[in-house]
Amino acid sequence: MLLLASAISAGFNAVLNELGIAADAQIAILTIIGCVLLVIGFRNLRGLMGWLILILLALLLLQRMVLGSASY
Repeated sequence: MLLLASAISAGFNAVLNELGIAADAQIAILTIIGCVLLVIGFRNLRGLMGWLILILLALLLLQRMVLGSASY
């Protein structure tokens, strides 16, 4: 799951870097995407997919915090 979160985060970062978006804006965009995933996860909380989305979101945000703190 951590590998999946890392791959998704790296993919988003690569696309946003190619578009020339600044690092602060990238964090804001990933936060919005994370909020959307959170809503989807809570709406489907009864099923396995909802829990997987919430776990993926947590790992994605954790990785983003670690990478964000390392870049400053």
